Amino acid sequence: MQYYGFFAKIGNVKINELEKNLIFSLFEIQACFETEAKAAYWITSSLKKERISKIRNGLYALVNPATGLIYADKFMLGSNIIEKGYIAYQGALEFHGFANQVFNHIFVASKNRFYGFEYGGIIYERVQSVIPDGVITVKSSCDIRVTDLERTVIDCIDDTLRAGGAEELLTAMSYIKKLDYEKILQYLKAYNKNNLWQKAAYLFEKMKNVLKFPKVFFDECQKGVSKRVIYFLNNDNYGQTSFNKEWNIIAPVKLGAEVLQ
Repeated sequence: MQYYGFFAKIGNVKINELEKNLIFSLFEIQACFETEAKAAYWITSSLKKERISKIRNGLYALVNPATGLIYADKFMLGSNIIEKGYIAYQGALEFHGFANQVFNHIFVASKNRFYGFEYGGIIYERVQSVIPDGVITVKSSCDIRVTDLERTVIDCIDDTLRAGGAEELLTAMSYIKKLDYEKILQYLKAYNKNNLWQKAAYLFEKMKNVLKFPKVFFDECQKGVSKRVIYFLNNDNYGQTSFNKEWNIIAPVKLGAEVLQ
């Protein structure tokens, strides 16, 4: 895909390949030139002519001359901030089309650290990549790495704040009509957290008429239930609570089928 003729005119065959990408690192640019000085000159010239935009130190993106904005969207940027980074939590909900609101905050999961930053009104924040399971690559002009829907749901149940809040999570859950219960079990086992087994099982039981998870799913969840009673969504003004003996959980009475379906 050709975006700019100027790449081809600078007399460097390698740099021609760069125009096929929407986002590129300093190291990728330097690899196209004989010296770092020549790479630096190309960057400075391209920035001055507004042909590329600096996202953060060491990361640049191609600009659309028709709009003056970069071609890449926030999901593309988030996926390319750091090697093997991927979009998680509320951003992943939004990517999959189940977010109730559009947030200006993208959580990027990664094993390696990077400093958070803001670009184009969007805050990019690094979170720890706890498990490797459930990350998919969506092919496009600039590949997007993101948690699949099942992993996204489990992550958001585990951390409702990063899901955008309890209301955002419950609204998203009310939109979802199908999940792969075997994948859900895979991710629950990977996390291996008692309170997550309890919270997930409780929510999915509320949605059993929609998701139609089999008995074997809940039998597996029972193995992860601890003797310790946990509280779920009790700080979100849902009113009166009740104790669910099966999952050893205290949750709002209002959190019933009428909320999730």
